[in-house]
Amino acid sequence: GGSAALAGFIAPAAVAVEAGGPTWWVVDQVRPCVDRVVVVDAGKTKLKAGHAAKTDRLDARRLADALRRDSVVAVWVPPPGLRDLRELSRYRISLVRTATTLRQRLRAVLLRHGVTVTATDLASPTGVAALQAVTLPGWADQGCRGLQQLLADVQQRLAPVEAAVVAAAQTDPIVRAVDRL
Repeated sequence: GGSAALAGFIAPAAVAVEAGGPTWWVVDQVRPCVDRVVVVDAGKTKLKAGHAAKTDRLDARRLADALRRDSVVAVWVPPPGLRDLRELSRYRISLVRTATTLRQRLRAVLLRHGVTVTATDLASPTGVAALQAVTLPGWADQGCRGLQQLLADVQQRLAPVEAAVVAAAQTDPIVRAVDRL
């Protein structure tokens, strides 16, 4: 891992990391090797440009200088457990949005062919039965069957995620509050 490169630091050592893409992975790799890791909000930390060129090496030097002067604006580093809950939430949101899109596409295909399905949820047993009773012409039927299968697959993946959210809500008041939204 990346921490092997840091093994030679002499304590006390501090590292500043700009908030961005792989921030938490970098923090997790560096933290055991140094005394202090600061995640910096680069937009709020005024790093004096002073040079026309902007390179990673110059950015690193400016960041180190700002850290030495204690003039960085740090962001809060969430603990690993909270980061994991955030990943669970992101995954759930992604699956819910995908399922919603698939439901809308199914309704659109049906609407283009004048078919009305009274089931409010096309993924419910009633909705699935109603869709199975529908036959559309040509590729519309193939598309409808494909969308149904995709929706079923997404719903299958969503079930354990929803169960994990419910389990987390039993022990975490923040998850409980967010889940009610």
